[in-house]
Amino acid sequence: MKKEVFDFILSNFESIYEDISDTIMIYKKSIDNEYIVEKANNSFFKISGFKVKKVIKQEIRNIFNDELSLLMISLFKKSSGNNEKVVYETTIPIPSGSISWQIIVEIIRYNSEEYYFTKSTNISNKRELMETIKRLRTISQVAKIGGWEYNPLTGEVFWTEEMFNIFELDYSFNPTPNRIKRFFQPDELKPIKLKIDEAFKNGTSFDFISHFITANQRHLWVRIVVNAHFVDKKIKKLYGVLQDVTLIKQMELELEFEKSKLNEILETQQEIICRSLPDTTILYANQAYAKYFNESVEDLVKKKFIEFIPQEERASVFETIRKLQWNNRVIQYEHKVNKADGSTRWMEWTDCGIFDDFGNLIEVQSHGKDITERKQLELEILKSETLYKSLVQASPNGIILFDSKGKIGFINENVPNLLEIESDKILNSNINEWIYRKVTDVKALLNRIIKYPLTQNLEIKLLSDKNKIIDVEIFLSILKLPNEPINFLVLLHDITGKKQALQSKADIEKILNHTARLSTISALSAGISHEINQPLSAMKVMIDGMIYLKKNNYTTFQSTIEEKLTFASQQISRIESIIDHLRSMIYNKPETLFTHFDLHQSIQNVINILSTQIKNHNINLEFLPCVTQTTIMGYPIQLEQIIINLMNNAIYALDDDTKNEEKEIRISTKVMNNLVTIKVYNNGKCLSQDELDRIFEPFFSTKPQGLGTGLGLAICQQLIASFGGTITVRNIIPKGVEFILIIPESRG
Repeated sequence: MKKEVFDFILSNFESIYEDISDTIMIYKKSIDNEYIVEKANNSFFKISGFKVKKVIKQEIRNIFNDELSLLMISLFKKSSGNNEKVVYETTIPIPSGSISWQIIVEIIRYNSEEYYFTKSTNISNKRELMETIKRLRTISQVAKIGGWEYNPLTGEVFWTEEMFNIFELDYSFNPTPNRIKRFFQPDELKPIKLKIDEAFKNGTSFDFISHFITANQRHLWVRIVVNAHFVDKKIKKLYGVLQDVTLIKQMELELEFEKSKLNEILETQQEIICRSLPDTTILYANQAYAKYFNESVEDLVKKKFIEFIPQEERASVFETIRKLQWNNRVIQYEHKVNKADGSTRWMEWTDCGIFDDFGNLIEVQSHGKDITERKQLELEILKSETLYKSLVQASPNGIILFDSKGKIGFINENVPNLLEIESDKILNSNINEWIYRKVTDVKALLNRIIKYPLTQNLEIKLLSDKNKIIDVEIFLSILKLPNEPINFLVLLHDITGKKQALQSKADIEKILNHTARLSTISALSAGISHEINQPLSAMKVMIDGMIYLKKNNYTTFQSTIEEKLTFASQQISRIESIIDHLRSMIYNKPETLFTHFDLHQSIQNVINILSTQIKNHNINLEFLPCVTQTTIMGYPIQLEQIIINLMNNAIYALDDDTKNEEKEIRISTKVMNNLVTIKVYNNGKCLSQDELDRIFEPFFSTKPQGLGTGLGLAICQQLIASFGGTITVRNIIPKGVEFILIIPESRG
């Protein structure tokens, strides 16, 4: 800009730019390199809303915000360089909103000073137009809509860009009526021609759906819209649009198919469905609904479903319907219904509200299912939960629930009593505080349960708040709750009294065992006397003979003395063996070790001891051992005690059977599948059913009072269990009783 022109502008600024819509401003660069507003036209103040005194002669930084100030300063600096004129477009916020501007900055050097002449033009309308064109083009591409125009006088056809895309043609294609026809089937062209002829004749507009094949042999459905343009009542041209509606057509076909399927589903659906007015008048009901209420679909329509609901439930149903709002369209609720057969059932409904354009509820779509069984189950669960809580609190055992870190989260009422402290001091404490055991041992136990989640049953000691040690039996297991970390459940049972009772019981059992053994020895007295008297008598005869020979000075005495003394020594050893055998049976612990021993030898020992009694009672004894040598593991004396007890009982039973002239006891053995079977049979009277059921009970005896303790067979059962075996009894028809012992064979 020339100096003379700028000088004129400065002198006549207000009159020159008074009515211009563009914003004109002149800035001056100060000595301090600040930018001062020298001039601004009316358009600036009108658009910006600023007052004159707050703009003129003010620094730019004091007028505009930081963003706009920096923008203008940067434009000034650009124009100060090689560019004397800078053009820039931006969107600038103003009090009334924001405007798109084109800013032109021109530097003017005047009287050794720098001025900046700025012209800001509102280009919002231009931008909006460009944006509109751009949006229309985008919409055309997305919606697959192409524009066309046909001049019947020249035969020319004009297409928009999207038409080429729809027909899958390149832009070199020249559209003419004849060339376009080849994309349509003959049966499609006929209605198109009729429509176009009608448009020429009557000037009517129309649109229709047609089918054609693209250049790439794809079948498309298109909507064709035709309009006529008149000039002086004569058609100047035809124009319109063509839209690819293939997807819409396919969706319509699919919708029809889905609609038919939906109708089929609705009518075959087990879930009952209805549609009603807000006052519950039924507009539609499927077959399942009709069947459920024993009505026909025709009879249901126009009825009100509220009639099927008990009187006391109706108010809540209407309240639920009133809660259906535009922003709360779906509600699920439950209520009872009365069926035609007089029964009352529970239904769960999902209601969906249907609204008009003003947000008013006009209809309700309802889906329902019978939940009577579920409600009954919920009631049972509630009862179970109540019962469970009662059982937990009423349980004689202590119950503790703690997490993987040992923190106690739940206890029942018995735990504070057991630990002698208030419950609030136990909750949230660590389980290790109460267990009289190393923490590492407890952690190892918990880790083992996590790895192998089986219930652990063991005995431990607890330490009460008063430092009292308590013996408890615990059942420890993992408790897995939904959406919860691992917890451990502990059942505590105080066994302090039980431990004391067991100790007392063990002492009593020792006494009873000892008594039973003494009773057995007493029963063996006759046989023992014979076994001892026999060697004693033999020694007496031998010694008397030696004395006689000595007195008569027979020379043979010297030659036989060694033989006689050897015999005497053997007889004494025999007596010692008998006495040792008796001693081992009398003492609480057998003197012989837990070892492998010959079963048949032990049975033979018993037979030898009882042989005299057997003979004195005129009993025929038969021992039938199996052919193989049989070894078992245990205490030999205990097995002999069992056999002695069974044979003594057999002797008594045979004596009690006075009419039995041929008394018989038979002992047999058999080995099969690593099990040894010992049978002790006598041909005495059979046992009654009550005797068979109770024969192994402690203190039960078939003998008259004073003749037996009733402990013999009970102790036999206990002893045979120590061998890992069993003992049973049965009657042998027609006559006799047999005891059967089964013991594992030892191969050691």
